[in-house]
This record gives sequence, C-alpha cells and structure tokens, in this order.
Amino acid sequence: MAWEPIRPKNNLPVVEGLPNQGPFTVGSYYLAQTLAMSLPMGETLLDDAASFYDGLVVQRALDAARRAHAEKVWENL
Repeated sequence: MAWEPIRPKNNLPVVEGLPNQGPFTVGSYYLAQTLAMSLPMGETLLDDAASFYDGLVVQRALDAARRAHAEKVWENL
C-alpha cells in the first residue's frame, strides 16, 4: 500500500502564532478551527474525528505496551 496525499475540505489555518508547536497544541488548534467552521453551518458530526471507541482502543494498546515494558513480557491485545 502506498501513501496517498490527503486533501483537506477547508484551508488549514496557519499555526506559526501558537505558543508552541507540540502535537497536542497543533491538534487542539485544528480541532477548534474545524468546530468553528462546522457548527455555524449546522453540522453536528465531524466525519474525520476519532470516536470514543477509537480512543479506548488506543489507550488499551498504550496500557499493554507499558505493562509489557515494566514486566518484560509480551502482552496480548
């Protein structure tokens, strides 16, 4: 499978003015911009947003990785 470029629906805002360029700051900024553009148009769902389930699965994988590292054993997911 090859990488494919993504094409955003809207022009992405410039992030140079943010206090830092960390992933949480930049991601939160993009989320806020998307919400600010979507909510006034009556959209209530963001198609590209992660769900609670997505976050739960990622958190379980991170927890398993931490346990495996601490206990020096393989973890089943």
